[in-house]
Amino acid sequence: MRQGIIVALFFYVAALFFLPKEGLYYTLEEEMNRSRIVLSQERLSHSWGILRVHDALLYIEDLAVGKIGQINVYLFGPVNRVVVTDMEVLGDLLTLVPGEIDSIELSHTLWSPLTLNIQGIGDFGTIHGTIDLMEKKIVLLLEPSALAMTRYRPLLMKFKRTKEGLVYESVYH
Repeated sequence: MRQGIIVALFFYVAALFFLPKEGLYYTLEEEMNRSRIVLSQERLSHSWGILRVHDALLYIEDLAVGKIGQINVYLFGPVNRVVVTDMEVLGDLLTLVPGEIDSIELSHTLWSPLTLNIQGIGDFGTIHGTIDLMEKKIVLLLEPSALAMTRYRPLLMKFKRTKEGLVYESVYH
């Protein structure tokens, strides 16, 4: 029995490390294209279960909205994470949203399969939240920075003040 568990664990770890990560990325990219979200000019690399996307330009509905320094995708089975670092907002969006995003992390666990957790830090302050995949609901809790409080008031008006702080709730389709 013990030997069977060791063999099963070996194949599980091998599958995680040798999974064709570029193929998975291109499948995800096709799915994003259906929503008119495009990453371009990116470079891909991978090692030890981590897929890295370097120097990507983010387009939403044919509008260049951001430049991303790096995206790390950690595929470890029970806990999976996507970490976006060094994102810079481009163009006219700078008047509406903060220009620098240091990092945003999306995480998913097997014990909570219908929920994505979000954490982020940037010019806006810090943000924590969840995306309920079944209800298609986003809930974000923002701790705004001093810059966000003075410069991005229109954005902050989309948040509701509660005893926990500034909360944004939305349903997507």
